Amino acid sequence: RLARWYLARGAKHLVLLDECGITPEIAAAIEEMRREGIEIVIEKCQFDDAESIKAVFDRINGSVFPLKGVVHAVDVSCNALIRFMSEEVFFRLHRIQVSLSWLLHLYSQKWDLDHFVLFSSSLSHLDPYGKANLAAGGSFLEALS
Repeated sequence: RLARWYLARGAKHLVLLDECGITPEIAAAIEEMRREGIEIVIEKCQFDDAESIKAVFDRINGSVFPLKGVVHAVDVSCNALIRFMSEEVFFRLHRIQVSLSWLLHLYSQKWDLDHFVLFSSSLSHLDPYGKANLAAGGSFLEALS
């Protein structure tokens, strides 16, 4: 939906970061937008790997289109209470919320951006019983923005 919002406002070129594969629904939406003449580049990268994210920004820098905005809108839904959550899931959520947002911030510094948007969750303000990892990640996103 966010990509469509940008396209409705005149964006013609989008770069989407992908770590673990695009769902069939998203792939279909991307193909539909491409048929409408929108250039969409899917960049495969590791969200917590500085060199991987830097390489994406280097490729953007080498393109003819300027980077005008960065949006961090990764779905980090996890319904497990923290006490039932595996260490792997806990750190995956941390990588997506904290590491990726920091690397996006770090490597977008040299561009004259129109906007840098980090989507967060209301869990950082509400009682996050059992969802401390999401609350902490959301608090980090809000502090960074």
